[in-house]
Amino acid sequence: MTSSTLWDKVYSITRGGNPMAWSKERSECKRCGTIDIPHMAKGLCSRCYLSEYVKNPKNKARIIETKKRWYMRHSLEETRKISREQRNYSDMREPAIKRDGGHCVQCGSINGLTVHHIDGVGRGSLNPNNSLDNLITLCRSCHAKTHHKLSRWSRLYTSCVGCGTTDRKHNAKGLCWKCYAIHRG
Repeated sequence: MTSSTLWDKVYSITRGGNPMAWSKERSECKRCGTIDIPHMAKGLCSRCYLSEYVKNPKNKARIIETKKRWYMRHSLEETRKISREQRNYSDMREPAIKRDGGHCVQCGSINGLTVHHIDGVGRGSLNPNNSLDNLITLCRSCHAKTHHKLSRWSRLYTSCVGCGTTDRKHNAKGLCWKCYAIHRG
């Protein structure tokens, strides 16, 4: 095969409508012959290259270290989640979801479930009321609607500390959205 024919074969491969070379030197994986899997190195597709990499005893320590780092990163996230569950719900979140059948008690959705403190004394409170009879399961949408219906203007303030209104939505630091924008500016 002449080099021009090989070049034509290499550039006959298209991805997304654009002709691309599978590799500089080769038109396919030298081990499995595929052109569908992207080139990795040494004339091998990524699947074949990684399979050889794992088999090589020189790479064993590096693979173990990579797995260890992955495990530590993910186990820390799990530890944080458990700590947050304990702090915000005294481990009553899962029993509340189980009691409510794993769905929102208002609309029946099973997606994006949250646990709501009925009396409003929950996350962020000094002494949260995490008793099972004070917790209900809601989807994110129903949870947002429930909090929007609360009669209070804000959790900590009865009106805007800047202008005294309760007509405009609460934004932050006891200010309505208008006063907050002025305060920030």
